[in-house]
Amino acid sequence: VPDKSTNSLYKNWIALIPTLVDPVLQYFRQMQGKALENIHPVISACGKPSCTPKQMTMMCLFFNH
Repeated sequence: VPDKSTNSLYKNWIALIPTLVDPVLQYFRQMQGKALENIHPVISACGKPSCTPKQMTMMCLFFNH
């Protein structure tokens, strides 16, 4: 039986997923037939030397590969 935390997470995903459909479809229309750019391996939003660095591995699924 799912606990309260699991149910909350499920409800959040159910609310989020429909908001992603149109942006994803728009992206597919815009990118159809175009090669993907080479993406820099390091993405950082911190412009200050005082920021504490953190590292994360992310897997991206590309539907056109």
